[in-house]
Amino acid sequence: METFELRISALIGQLENSQPCRTQREAHHLLKTKWIDVCTAMGMPREYLRELSEWQLAPESEKYPAASGTLHLHGNDEPKIDAYFQADGGIVIQRMDGIDAMHILLSMPALSSMASHPH
Repeated sequence: METFELRISALIGQLENSQPCRTQREAHHLLKTKWIDVCTAMGMPREYLRELSEWQLAPESEKYPAASGTLHLHGNDEPKIDAYFQADGGIVIQRMDGIDAMHILLSMPALSSMASHPH
């Protein structure tokens, strides 16, 4: 398994063991923090880690409202994997290309949906 795939697997494991989020901003912060932790542990270059630390949640635009809640986890030469942050704090991570294009790797419900649908 390639380094990028190992990082994605580790990120998903970390998120699965995290508390659900209440807001889009909280979800963005959680994923960003966990991704930096994973990349640090796997020895990614300092410049890459600095770039990750600067990721911001883009303000919603009228032209592309969904883009405000999207984060591209991949680099230029890596498989395309995007994370989506729902307004209520849910997180979805999806593979965007290759043989498994459109495959959902993680669907983490928001805290509000966890409370309204107890198991």
